[in-house]
Amino acid sequence: MMRIVVVLREEKLTKNCTEVERCRKRKRNIKIWKKNIRKDKIAGGEEHLSRNERVIQKRKMRETCDKEKCKLKCTERITGDERFKIHKSYWNSDFNTDQKRQFIAASVEEFSIKRRREREQELVPIKRQTTLHYSFIVRGMKQRVCQKIFLNTLDISQTTIRNTLRKRQDGGMVESDKRGKHVPANKLSDEMRIAIRNHIQRFPCLESHYSRNRSKKKYLGGELNISRMYSLFKDECVEKDIREEEIPKQWVHTDIFNTEFNLSFKAPATDTCDLCDEFIIKLKEANLQERTNLQQQYDEHLSEAQKRYNLKKQDKNNSLEKSGVKVLMVDLQKCLPTPLLHNAQSFYSLKLWSFNYTIYDSTKKKATCLMWDESVGGRGGNEIASSLVNYMSAMKDSESEHIIVWSDNCPSQNRNIQMILGYFYIMTIKQSIKIIDHKFLLRGHTHMEVDSIHSQIEREMKRLPSFCHNDSVGLATVS
Repeated sequence: MMRIVVVLREEKLTKNCTEVERCRKRKRNIKIWKKNIRKDKIAGGEEHLSRNERVIQKRKMRETCDKEKCKLKCTERITGDERFKIHKSYWNSDFNTDQKRQFIAASVEEFSIKRRREREQELVPIKRQTTLHYSFIVRGMKQRVCQKIFLNTLDISQTTIRNTLRKRQDGGMVESDKRGKHVPANKLSDEMRIAIRNHIQRFPCLESHYSRNRSKKKYLGGELNISRMYSLFKDECVEKDIREEEIPKQWVHTDIFNTEFNLSFKAPATDTCDLCDEFIIKLKEANLQERTNLQQQYDEHLSEAQKRYNLKKQDKNNSLEKSGVKVLMVDLQKCLPTPLLHNAQSFYSLKLWSFNYTIYDSTKKKATCLMWDESVGGRGGNEIASSLVNYMSAMKDSESEHIIVWSDNCPSQNRNIQMILGYFYIMTIKQSIKIIDHKFLLRGHTHMEVDSIHSQIEREMKRLPSFCHNDSVGLATVS
């Protein structure tokens, strides 16, 4: 039997999140901005730092009015618990400035002064022409209170009252707060934004083949980039006789591309199904009758692929619920060249190719990489069968009775007599194994958990140099 280097890797595969509306760049979360956090704390009356880094104390209910001097006897009309409830309701962070002002406008009534005490000498002209009556809704009834207890209960100043009454309109509604709501003078028109979107949508794009059920990302041609697309858009604007000052800047075009589209410029990392590509090409050129038949065949092809994915998922769930059942996903990674350097001379040198046969145990969520180079063996049926025999021989006798193996449809590696003989040999030396099922995904639709492990290894290869086969083994270990 060949000499094989075995690398064990712990792998935690995250569950696929429900696909939501995504874009090229991560959308900004304005809720965690410092100024918005400060606004929320201000609305809730919490302690916070001002823009000048000055500590603003928390809003709290202050003392009541003097029981003996108060003419309205407020302490008899409203209790401390009722005042505290009103205070907490007013300083609720869910209420914005407009709602707080509306509460004040409904609680304060303005009346003309009925009589004025005469003085012999008026040193200061009289400015106040009205008097204010304050009230709270307590136990379902409107209770009038004095100014002091009203301000101290809400922990606000007279300036807040005056500004609210100044904005109160006929009918009792308060004018909305206009801070931060003015339209910028240089704001880009909606027509120009639509023109940018239409221009981006005109470029042909491809969708990811294996991951289209989990991701909506599409791919543009590798010869394009954002700068090139903006240059084409700008040329189109010049042809339409749009003035230069009205043409959007490049950052606007880039922002729309990144925040409203889920596009990438590199080709999908996974291969597409040749049969799917054939159906797509024929559907574009077929007439109505032919298109109906082709679409039916195409749907049946996709349905068959999805059935096998569902069966694989069902096997994984059964292995977690039933003891004695083990599900393995196996696949041979593309050849790994060594040495892998980035200087000009290495491009013309012969490479030693290493092979990585990955086995992923979905029950234990553990990946095993069996690696060898081309001086030890090739990548045919004998090598693949030997790798699987090597892995299963190391399993504990009591570990499983029923083994399910999922792989692709490659005849030279998986669908051959060598694999069958290898399974017979395993069941001979492992009496505890009673059943071995080898199941195949549909050709062109063979995305499995081991593909994510291979992608991690390839990312590490781009980051770290590889001089020999042992370096490739090290990359598989650290990735």
